[in-house]
Amino acid sequence: MPASLYLIFIGLLIPFIGLVTFGVRGALIYFSVRDTCYHAAKASTFTNAKAIAATTWANDLKLWGGSTGTQTTYVVVHQLSGTDPPPSVSPLPASPAPDPTKANYFIRVVANCSIQPLFGGSWQGMQVPGLTVPYNLQMNYEYYAENPSGLTQ
Repeated sequence: MPASLYLIFIGLLIPFIGLVTFGVRGALIYFSVRDTCYHAAKASTFTNAKAIAATTWANDLKLWGGSTGTQTTYVVVHQLSGTDPPPSVSPLPASPAPDPTKANYFIRVVANCSIQPLFGGSWQGMQVPGLTVPYNLQMNYEYYAENPSGLTQ
């Protein structure tokens, strides 16, 4: 009986709690990225979008805890015909003006994060990312820019 209880609680339950914690923190990072992108896409200018994204990102990570990371905000143009230009971290050029009839304009947030484990140290002599050491990941999300003409500022 004691060996069975040891196996259940130490061998299965505690690692499972660590993995559930990892999964929840990963999901919260996803929601942080989505929330950041959503708020940035509603901004009137790209400069405001970057500021809103930085504030939203910092607030979300502070509220949910257990994760650290940085985010970068991009303008993405998807041409309706032809090839797409690469994503830009600066406002679009003023000429030619953004034309929603020829392209779709998006805000993309790319986050490089580190999920902190519930337990530290090692587990049976092993370093397991997400369980005993931080797990690094990159997430991105795109949302349609509500004010394409403001992406030049």
